[in-house]
Amino acid sequence: MNGIPVIFGKKGRTTIPLPLRRRLGWQAGDTIRFRLDGDRVVISRDRPQAQPAQRPPEPARSVLPLILALLLGGADDG
Repeated sequence: MNGIPVIFGKKGRTTIPLPLRRRLGWQAGDTIRFRLDGDRVVISRDRPQAQPAQRPPEPARSVLPLILALLLGGADDG
C-alpha cells in the first residue's frame, strides 16, 4: 500500500482510513498511541490492558429460612 492522502479537518482531526484499519485489524474502541520518529509520526495500537480477574457474584441467599427461624423461636446461623 503506497499511502492514502488524508486532509486534516479544521480542528486538526483526521481519520485513519478504513482500508488501513481493516488491514491492521483495528476496531472501534481500540486505543492508539502517537509517537514522533524524527519528522514522522508513528501510530500504533496499544495492547489491551489485562483485565483483573473478577469473582462471580455470590448467589442471593433466601431470607425465608431466617424469617421462619425467627418466627418459630430458633436462630439460624447459616
